[in-house]
Amino acid sequence: MRLLFVRHGQTDDNARGLIQGRNDPPLNDNGLAQAERIAEILSHQDVSCIISSPLKRALQTADIISQKTGLVIELDDRLVERDFGLLQNHTYEDLNKHPATGQPDFFARDYEEFGAEPICDMIERVTDFLRDLSRRQEAAVLIVAHGGIGYCFDHLLTDTELPQVALNGQVQHYTLSNKKE
Repeated sequence: MRLLFVRHGQTDDNARGLIQGRNDPPLNDNGLAQAERIAEILSHQDVSCIISSPLKRALQTADIISQKTGLVIELDDRLVERDFGLLQNHTYEDLNKHPATGQPDFFARDYEEFGAEPICDMIERVTDFLRDLSRRQEAAVLIVAHGGIGYCFDHLLTDTELPQVALNGQVQHYTLSNKKE
């Protein structure tokens, strides 16, 4: 199965470099334009459905794509962004300056002392989502979600040593093996 992973369009918080986590801001004008561009590109792809995070920024992106492509949107709570606890609303730049939080691979750290969802829990729920998805008999599926979820996709579906986080409005391509029960 082909997976097309789209990170939601930009929000004002993204533009300011803030960690959003489970905050639920809408897309800004740039994010709406990014979603329109993605919709145009994906209107020429053979995809059977859209599966989206229920958070507003992802759902707005998915809705714009759906309007252009006619694809039905399914919501899946396992695609919500990681809860970053007290780190939400801080900038990545500020965190990189702090010895307790700064490190090259921001997503790999647990940050449990700040009330964040442990990385292993996020990877487990994305693994569960991918396991369920692999049982479906579809050739291609579009996933609309968040940077942390994209990080997990990259970690689980590629051989890269340091998983990549998609930019806002970026499409990443993966392959998932279909499994029969």
